[in-house]
Amino acid sequence: MIKFFIFYIYSSLLAVFIYAQTPYYMFYPTEVKQKLFEEKNQLGTPAHNFKVITIQGDTIELKNLKGKIVVINFFFAECPPCIAEIPDLNRIVNKYQTQEIIFLAISSSNDKERLKYLQALLLEKKGFEWQYTLCPAYDYETLGHSFKSSNRKIANELYMTNTYPTHIIIDKDGLFQYCTQGSGTDKLAIMEKTIDLLISK
Repeated sequence: MIKFFIFYIYSSLLAVFIYAQTPYYMFYPTEVKQKLFEEKNQLGTPAHNFKVITIQGDTIELKNLKGKIVVINFFFAECPPCIAEIPDLNRIVNKYQTQEIIFLAISSSNDKERLKYLQALLLEKKGFEWQYTLCPAYDYETLGHSFKSSNRKIANELYMTNTYPTHIIIDKDGLFQYCTQGSGTDKLAIMEKTIDLLISK
């Protein structure tokens, strides 16, 4: 009886913690969440600045990447669609390897060891590693904010992401040029067309 009571209390506290960590808009209908995402990331408007730390320990801040095209993938390692599209994402990286393009894969929940394991697993099972620059869920500080939090804040609050994977392309002037949620070959094809257009400018 005591063990059951302890388990019940623990489960209840865990549920409250998870609920508290969930952005309020996640409880909205799908169409409302999509509208919020589009309004937050309007094409042609300045992208929201952030800092991330790569799996190699390097710090990257978006505002310092002006003059380069930035391609962002918000994901987490336990997301099947995120993992399934990695071969296509690697193909895109290889296609533009001679260009001034930064490819960032920002994990919303996985630490460095988990992402290292993902890379090792991909290499063992598939024969390749993910070619994006992986950014584990370290603490960071957003521009204009004094609080510190995880990459989840970048995805869920700065960019209003509510579906994974999410792909975002930012041009050399730091402006949004492509934003989409979910996976699919049609979305990746538009990504390539957008990159081609930005390179040609």
